[in-house]
Amino acid sequence: MRQSIFNNEKGFTIVETLIALTIFSIAVAGIITVTVQGGTSTTATRNRMVANYLAQEGIELMRGYRDSSVLATPGDASLGWNNFVSSVSGCVASQCNMNATNPSAPVGCASTGCPLVYTASGFYTSVGTGTATPYSRKINLASYGSNEIEILSTVTWKEGSADRTITVQESIFNWYETI
Repeated sequence: MRQSIFNNEKGFTIVETLIALTIFSIAVAGIITVTVQGGTSTTATRNRMVANYLAQEGIELMRGYRDSSVLATPGDASLGWNNFVSSVSGCVASQCNMNATNPSAPVGCASTGCPLVYTASGFYTSVGTGTATPYSRKINLASYGSNEIEILSTVTWKEGSADRTITVQESIFNWYETI
């Protein structure tokens, strides 16, 4: 009996090769998709973390401004508190911002908030020059009685086509008491 040469050879057919390439392509596409989504998730997490820090910084700057106002008049703490309340009254009626580079007084903001720039010295500020950022911070105050002020520090930013917002809320008090 004679056998054909072609019947004895072993190898892949074109169909088997195409199926193997398809499976390999799907696996590579999955890896690429996971990598891209991981990068997007990392960027979103970084943006949220920076925004949270900026919102908390707004609270801390206002608290520091309160402390310096009260301590500026050590003989009459109530005068210091009243000076503080008077100087931030614009933040009760509308929005303002405090700047880390000059936290001596609040600055007014437009209705959209105060856009923040990143300065060469490493600060986010709404005054001066620097690199534009996607972040905008506004601080609103509400007075509750004569010895309490509520602070709402809100940071907004654009992430892709979506607007994101983080708000931090805290009350500060006239803590200085004369004996």
